Amino acid sequence: MKLKNLNVFIIGLGQIGGSIAKALTANKSVVSVYGYDIDKSVRKAAKDNGYINNQAESISDGINKADLIILATPIRTTIELIPEIIRETNPNQVVLDVAGIQSGILETVSKHNNQINYISGHPIAGNEGTGLEASSADKFRNAIFFLSPVLSAKKESIDIVVELIKALDAIPVIIDPNKHDFLISMTINLPYLIALTLMKMASKQESSYEDFWQLAGGSFKGATRVASSSPELTLDMFMTNRENILNIIEKFQAELSEVAEMISKKDEVALRSRITLAKAQKDNMNRVQNG
Repeated sequence: MKLKNLNVFIIGLGQIGGSIAKALTANKSVVSVYGYDIDKSVRKAAKDNGYINNQAESISDGINKADLIILATPIRTTIELIPEIIRETNPNQVVLDVAGIQSGILETVSKHNNQINYISGHPIAGNEGTGLEASSADKFRNAIFFLSPVLSAKKESIDIVVELIKALDAIPVIIDPNKHDFLISMTINLPYLIALTLMKMASKQESSYEDFWQLAGGSFKGATRVASSSPELTLDMFMTNRENILNIIEKFQAELSEVAEMISKKDEVALRSRITLAKAQKDNMNRVQNG
């Protein structure tokens, strides 16, 4: 099984699904790309612009024509679609989702079928944009793409998905689903929560400072960037990773309380140490990520 010999079917042609479609068609990495979106105008636009080779009239129609099925739908929609996907697929097909939360999805898959070649994925490449217009063929370039296969997934199925990820110019990383979901709560979910909180606090100042938004600095803009994300996608993210998120909020509150106490006590030694450590850790992170 080689990627270049496969027909791929993408369900959901938003930012991520559309980007996968654009990359595969631009690079001619597969035989054909079929696309389906619940919005007919979106899949028509994808076909008219050459982002997909063919429109699928339904999910069932697309699955019947595909070797590799990619679920590029919101998390809870993906979970809802899993029973249908399992009913329609056969043991020779491979299914990949890009939903972003892995343990709950894989638990749902295992409850319905213990033979399917299913791999839960998460590209660390999205932004606050939404829809097909936010997609791009180079969306995944040098991006980490987490993969968590269900236990029943055959090695050749995992290999073909790894080949797919590399064709997107991304970096495939096989990870335990529970480890993934905890990591995401820290690095993605918590920054979203901080952005929401900052925006709520800032909005309360708007009546007191008429030009508040014009005066907001770059740090504030950067810290609240993700607040522009789709409310539905953000809600999905919070509701499907609740335990990890609640745990990380508790830890964050404890750390914030420590800093507040340092400031309250005018403990410059402890505060300087915390600031210096944070800078060193951030500099190290930049070195690691920039190679």
